[in-house]
Amino acid sequence: MKENNRVLFVGNGIAMQMGIAEKWDTIIKDIAEDYGVKLFPDTNNYLPNNMQIVIATNDNVDKAMAEFCEKLKAISLTDEQKIFGKKILSLPFDKIITTNYTYELEKSVKNNKLFRCTNPKDFRYERSDMTLFGYIPINKNKKVWHIHGHACACNSVIIGHYYYGKLLSKIQQYISSNMKTWIANQKYGREHKIVSWVDSFLTDDVYMFGFGMDLCELDIWWLVCCKKRHFPDSKIYFYVPKWELAENNSRRLLMNAYGIIIREVECENYSDFYNIILDELS
Repeated sequence: MKENNRVLFVGNGIAMQMGIAEKWDTIIKDIAEDYGVKLFPDTNNYLPNNMQIVIATNDNVDKAMAEFCEKLKAISLTDEQKIFGKKILSLPFDKIITTNYTYELEKSVKNNKLFRCTNPKDFRYERSDMTLFGYIPINKNKKVWHIHGHACACNSVIIGHYYYGKLLSKIQQYISSNMKTWIANQKYGREHKIVSWVDSFLTDDVYMFGFGMDLCELDIWWLVCCKKRHFPDSKIYFYVPKWELAENNSRRLLMNAYGIIIREVECENYSDFYNIILDELS
């Protein structure tokens, strides 16, 4: 069996490690205070983040995200923060998927204030759809997909029921139109043409860290299920500190059911965790 290509998948954890982001529960709490909404932790904590944000904004998600993106666009990096970003970019992955709206990876090596998406050439899908196709080139060979939107384009941000539903619908339509080709390529040992991050997620081996696989990420969970059903020879490796996921944790149980390979890292704290991962993956 041929060796699969690989893709790196990172999330808010890397931005937190660089000191430029907060946990989502903190973000939601701050937004609720801005909108004068009283939160009830015993109730709200049972809801996924994409539902909590609806409550916290009194269903003014669009306005809240526009305001939030203005803050995110102003983020700059120190030289020390850039070192961590450069270490991630130096890993042997030509393709990087991130759920972050911010440009901590790109800003580690470029001084741009604005990052514009590049689209694959010569394909039949809507070129302006940055959520599926648009990527930011780091260099000639390395690209970054921001699959949940961009701080520089607040209308692209995926948060709340409405936008998660729209994104999942696009993903399903795209997969439906390409599945026969992918299956034929798999059958005859042909290389899959990577046009969208969805292609890479399904057909490549995925290495995840700094991403919590929260149950609110319904697009990712659906793709995990789809990957297992149609591309069982491609794997997902999920890196996590050994002390973070209890044996009866709902995310662990769901990952086990879907065949995600959980790589538990013996470490004292998150700094150790990332250092160990970067050494291993390099």
